[in-house]
Amino acid sequence: CIRSADLVICNTDRLREAFQNHYSGEARSKFRTLTNGFDDSDDATAATPAAKRLFLHLGSIYGLRRIDTFLEAISRLTRSGQLDPDSFQLVFQGEIDSDYITQAEAICPELLRKRCLEFRPRINHDQAQQVLASADRLLLFQGSHALQVPAKFYEYLQTGIPIFAVTEPGALTDLLQETDSGIWACPSNSAEIAERFLKFLQMP
Repeated sequence: CIRSADLVICNTDRLREAFQNHYSGEARSKFRTLTNGFDDSDDATAATPAAKRLFLHLGSIYGLRRIDTFLEAISRLTRSGQLDPDSFQLVFQGEIDSDYITQAEAICPELLRKRCLEFRPRINHDQAQQVLASADRLLLFQGSHALQVPAKFYEYLQTGIPIFAVTEPGALTDLLQETDSGIWACPSNSAEIAERFLKFLQMP
């Protein structure tokens, strides 16, 4: 397919570079980047002010996407008094394997008891847009998928709400920096996640 194609379209620069390096016998100009994006919309849902700040992950958690170190970081910040557990709700809205919930019960049972950490079921698109509009901060868990940018990033980007990504360096971190839309931290280091999350909370 690659050899016979006139043009090969990749949706991130890192993926394009990986193809160019792998198919070194093909002309580099054959490979082009065309990113994903979003359609402008005039019917955005108005956010309703809430008593607590909503830190939201909207969508499924699967594959190599770790949340354990992020939960460790949030637990660390609340225990140290740097983050008031009565001031926020951390919500994972969508399909999530029971193993992740078991991890949360072991890592931060106090957050579950206080109900400032919740795992909520999947909802329809209209409901998801309402929840998305009400969020104060948005969360992404990308793991080590260095060549990919999840479609969720573009849905988040349209809102203008700051994004915190737990991810290895890659195509997603490239876009976060290019768009100045958020902050990221490596999934292997909960101390770094905690430090960067505090900086993230200061974003307008």
